[in-house]
Amino acid sequence: MRKQADWVLLEHAAPTLAGIKTASMFRLKGLQAEREAALCAWREVISARGISVAVLQEETESALVYVYRASYLRQDWEHPGVAEFLAAYGYDAAAPVAENLDRLRIRLAESSFPHEIGLFLGYPLADVQGFIAHCGRNYRLCGCWKVYGDPCFAQRCFVKYKKCRDVYLKCYEQGQLLSRLTVVGK
Repeated sequence: MRKQADWVLLEHAAPTLAGIKTASMFRLKGLQAEREAALCAWREVISARGISVAVLQEETESALVYVYRASYLRQDWEHPGVAEFLAAYGYDAAAPVAENLDRLRIRLAESSFPHEIGLFLGYPLADVQGFIAHCGRNYRLCGCWKVYGDPCFAQRCFVKYKKCRDVYLKCYEQGQLLSRLTVVGK
């Protein structure tokens, strides 16, 4: 299960591990004991590099895993308009990240997909607002997220994230350790 779990982590969070994306989110399937073992192992390897792993939702056979760089989140939340937008949903961008994750867990329990979650993944505010305003329709580009703002910027991100994932998976397949694939954060 460990090697399979590492593969899932790299498949979904390589850009975060590489330091080119704020955060990643994915479902980790398996028995609770297996998931806990994987989460523990990941935390041991990547926490020293400025990356945290949190479970946002847990079900019998899967968990919603959030891999993030708190320092990047804080920077993202300092962009114009972001703190005010988050405040409208009950978050405090100046509060510790853990408090905002607690609020996000509540929002996830209330709704299957609270749309402000994009700001926890490093998506541009214009795209999160556009998604909400247009109910997920009328986007300009669709890739890792639906783009309502700058499609050129987003397309560059999508290409960079895919290339990173492909390189990381190839390196892992060739025997590279997870610890060597995790870049130290700021």
